[in-house]
Formats: sequence, C-alpha cells, structure tokens
Amino acid sequence: LAQINIMNSELPPVGMSGADPAFPLGTDAQGRDLLSTILYGTRVSLMIGFGAVVLQAFLGILFGLLAGYLGGKVDAVLMRIADVQLSFSTLMVAIIVGAVFKASFGNLMFGEIAIYMLIFIIGVAEWPQIARTVR
Repeated sequence: LAQINIMNSELPPVGMSGADPAFPLGTDAQGRDLLSTILYGTRVSLMIGFGAVVLQAFLGILFGLLAGYLGGKVDAVLMRIADVQLSFSTLMVAIIVGAVFKASFGNLMFGEIAIYMLIFIIGVAEWPQIARTVR
C-alpha cells in the first residue's frame, strides 16, 4: 500500500472530507495505514485459529476413534478425561499456562513462543467436543 509519512497522520477514511484515496481506512497518529495494520493482525489471528482447529481436530478424531473402537474401560477412561477437560474454561487455562510459561522462560523467550503456545492451549483444551461427536 502507501508509504509511512508523518505528514499523513490522522487522515480520515475515504468518503470523508480531507481523505486520501491511498489510505482507504485512514491513518493513525504516526501516519501508518490502518488497512495494512488490520491485514497484518489478521494474519496472526488466522494462523492461531487454523493451527488450533487442526490440532483439536487431530486429537478429537484420534481419541474419539480409540474410544469408539476399543470401547469398554478405554472408552470410559477417555470420556472421563474429556469430562474433566470440559469442566475447565479455555480462557482460564490459557491465562494460567501463559503466566507459568512467562515466569519460567522470561519475556524474551515468551514472545517467541507465544503464538505456538496459544495454538497448543486452544487445541488441547477443545478436543473433547470433537471426540464425543466422533465416538
């Protein structure tokens, strides 16, 4: 899109008076294009979302197939584990695990693994719904 220029700071979106067509959603106080900022943030969010769905689908299908195929005690144990997992809030688990990781590894290392940690937490926390459906 357009280049960053401090002289283009706080431009309104297209359709308002004083707008520049090079910045369809306007600019912020530093002259950065808001559309570019939104697209960059979307990239990270979609990576977390797709990664978590792939992980939870893999785990859910695996445990659901095992529980359904083997049955008996294996089914009972896997579904009780799923019940315990469902009793915890995903947000609560993410906050606790995030705090433990941050305290253990420090801010620098935490910044590098934060996205992968979120994918792991969401994927592991949400597999029971898929496992029950597959079972």
